[in-house]
Amino acid sequence: MTGEEPMLKNITQKMDTLAESPSWDAGRERLYWVDIPARRFHYMDWESGLISTVETTDIVTSLYPDGKGGFMGTSSDSFIKMDPENGSVSTMAKIDIAGQKVRFNDGKCDSYGNYWAGTMDIGEKEKIGKLYAMDRHGKVKILLENLTISNGICWDTDKKLFYHIDTPTRKVDVYDYSPGKFEIWDGRTAVDLGPLSGKPDGMTIDSRGYLWVAHWGGGCISKWDPGKGERIRTIKIPAKNVTSCAFGGPEMDRLFVTTARTSGNPLTDDMGGSVFSLDEDF
Repeated sequence: MTGEEPMLKNITQKMDTLAESPSWDAGRERLYWVDIPARRFHYMDWESGLISTVETTDIVTSLYPDGKGGFMGTSSDSFIKMDPENGSVSTMAKIDIAGQKVRFNDGKCDSYGNYWAGTMDIGEKEKIGKLYAMDRHGKVKILLENLTISNGICWDTDKKLFYHIDTPTRKVDVYDYSPGKFEIWDGRTAVDLGPLSGKPDGMTIDSRGYLWVAHWGGGCISKWDPGKGERIRTIKIPAKNVTSCAFGGPEMDRLFVTTARTSGNPLTDDMGGSVFSLDEDF
């Protein structure tokens, strides 16, 4: 279930505290990602390789192209629309978290322009998180409750299945899904990390329907056949805390991987806080 390691390129050299939510903007040919506690996001121009940084007034926990040249995302307690050039934000919908120690975490735009995002318990212990979906008009619906750390989100290529991670469960759940609608049902386990190190964080899906899962605390990403629940391979990343991954590049043939710094006194060879790209066929 493991193969020859692909070539990894470190494209940012530990510039972030908590790099998250990588996404590819095909129109601009840029890779975007956020640094949550630093209240900023970055983008890398594909042709030049230059990285630009945009400061924001609130934390941005997720950021994703809306398909019309702009970006949608989440702040601590709101769905937002953001200018990808200067970081200006307009609130589309705010959720009620009064008295709750929660914040938004991972989120993505589906192919119909709806934004799906979940909240997490800041203390990472209580089941007080929820999964929400918001349409283009700002109407919000709660889809899942009793989550601890709502994390990775993706849909299958046929738009009939929805995948979701609640990190402490160490599983990827799959639901039947009505394309373009806020309806999911019949939740079951698609992937169980079992004895593998770390916990599932962000994830993406490739054109063949295989899931790629980032392992927080595990120093790797893993590739899975969700129909069989079988692990195909594991790729080591030189950072203990791997947060998410996304495909990009003009041919969508590169996998970008975000990571976070370790707490305390990290080992000198831990490259947490870097963004990596897999530059070979994997």
